[in-house]
Amino acid sequence: MYNNMDNLFEKRKQIIENIPNFWKTVFMNHEVLRKCLNQRDQEVFDPNEYFDGTILQKSFIYDEDDNLACTEATKISWKHDMEIEHGVDPDAEQNDVSHSHWSFFKWFHSTAEDVKRVNEDMVAFVIRDEIHPNPLTVFGFKGMRAGRSVIEELDLDDVEPKSRVCNVVHSRKRKRE
Repeated sequence: MYNNMDNLFEKRKQIIENIPNFWKTVFMNHEVLRKCLNQRDQEVFDPNEYFDGTILQKSFIYDEDDNLACTEATKISWKHDMEIEHGVDPDAEQNDVSHSHWSFFKWFHSTAEDVKRVNEDMVAFVIRDEIHPNPLTVFGFKGMRAGRSVIEELDLDDVEPKSRVCNVVHSRKRKRE
């Protein structure tokens, strides 16, 4: 069964890679995640000069008691003078909730202790439970006909690969040593 799921996820990845601005659109279409992307974050999701690489991945490792043990994230290779300092929007006011001082990139680099302290794991749960199972629905492909696969439904022959890919959040349990 896992091999079938791996094949499905690989086909889905190939489709998504050919949809311009896919992950930015998914995040902006989701009511919780859109609040996590400040203006500077949104610019980084566009084809840009901010960093090398196209895949961001964050993992959450849980102990045997289902407590968060640690997090691991892709190291972002920022281009010279392009790093968004700790993910903070410099225009945000510290206490202005409507203009979140917190951003996706701040969450992305948060440690297990940060997550425990401020309950930032909500973003991980949203990605794991709502985005990862069917990001195409969140993107806006809601009118798919019953019985047709995503691949059959989408006509991507004329779409150029442009998107920066944000891989989903993974979680796994740490094995006892």
